[in-house]
Amino acid sequence: MGEQGGENLSGMTGAHRVWTFRILSGPPFRLALPNHFPLDYEGGLAVWKLVGSKELADAALGIMTGIGAKADVFFEEETPEQTDERVATMAGIDPFPTGE
Repeated sequence: MGEQGGENLSGMTGAHRVWTFRILSGPPFRLALPNHFPLDYEGGLAVWKLVGSKELADAALGIMTGIGAKADVFFEEETPEQTDERVATMAGIDPFPTGE
């Protein structure tokens, strides 16, 4: 998978991944992290994406649950086929050639 190690956007270290947060309920809040779009939660179901380390994702989840939100987080992994398609597309190559 195309992970990058080292320092992430918030200064924490670890592998970079795309984390998906699902906020199901809780009081309204705003979560703003450096170099990320803020989360403005106003109630109900919300989905928020974060790029960073597991440490950063755990910290963000801890903030959410610490103020009373019911939330969970997971990261998305690509299959090898999805990685090949993404790399080809970024290189300007048709990932699905028709053979013509």
